[in-house]
Amino acid sequence: MSGDIRSQCEGPADANSRNPELALSCSLADRSGRSPERLAIYRCLNRFVAAVVATALFAIFATVTTPGTARAMDWNETKELVRTEFPDAPQVSISGLEKNLETQSLPPLVIDVRDAEEYAVSHLPGAVHAQGSKLERLVREAGAQRPVVLYCSVGYRSSRETEKLRRKGYSNVSNLEGSIFEWANAGKPLVRGGPQSQVPTDAVHPFDETWKVLLNIEHRSYTPRVN
Repeated sequence: MSGDIRSQCEGPADANSRNPELALSCSLADRSGRSPERLAIYRCLNRFVAAVVATALFAIFATVTTPGTARAMDWNETKELVRTEFPDAPQVSISGLEKNLETQSLPPLVIDVRDAEEYAVSHLPGAVHAQGSKLERLVREAGAQRPVVLYCSVGYRSSRETEKLRRKGYSNVSNLEGSIFEWANAGKPLVRGGPQSQVPTDAVHPFDETWKVLLNIEHRSYTPRVN
């Protein structure tokens, strides 16, 4: 290979012009005093190093900035993401919801907007499950004077639904910030079962392998837990 490079550099100039890469190697060899073979090796190594660096940078960027990738976001990042994605969804804190449930003459209607299998593992006491048209029907039936609080796992899905409902004119709807994950992490009560047969539990459906890191390990369960 090295003999081929040297012989091509020593060949006619018009032959080199048909291969810009070869012409550049020959020109650099002339200026530096190094052999064309060595320069060719250097250029191959440079390309290899550049490819490795680019791949590493892409992996780092994707991991740090993309939700749902290998590195799950922490709570501060998650809440900031929710607020940024759904700026028209008011957020109510866990302590704020507890206070309203205890003190308001017309306590908030709490609605779980997760999937049915998540709700089956556990939910907030008194929370009803609803999605789609049923969700809007419950909000409409609650009336304009009764506060409605939606929740999901971390607040992303419920904030999305909150914003949709508010854009339809339901101004009494808010999202529970941190939702059931933060509620459970704070040691608040959880139940499973329907309205007439609620049983205390400490399990919470972790949603998936990425987002489960936001839920304390002792609560994680994909199936209902018999205490």
